[in-house]
Amino acid sequence: MSAHTPGPWSESGDNELDPTIRYIRDSTGLEIAVVYPSGERHESDARLIAAAPELLEGGRLALKALREMHTAALHGRQVILDRGAFDALEAAIAAAEGK
Repeated sequence: MSAHTPGPWSESGDNELDPTIRYIRDSTGLEIAVVYPSGERHESDARLIAAAPELLEGGRLALKALREMHTAALHGRQVILDRGAFDALEAAIAAAEGK
């Protein structure tokens, strides 16, 4: 598995010449990606790209929780899930959706 630039990433439109261009930067301000206007969805696309590290982590936590539930069900046990997996995934989806 290859490593990606660690999150959090941010999204902004701070180009004085063209504020419709969206920049994705890491936590140090290093530019990771640039989203050029290509229709009315480019700002939403930029938010989704910026939320990628959090979405990945939330997905990993959710998968771990599902595996624990599956294993417990196979053995006739109940499992109390850590709310952190749900919270992380909900926060990442909200960030991707601009909420």
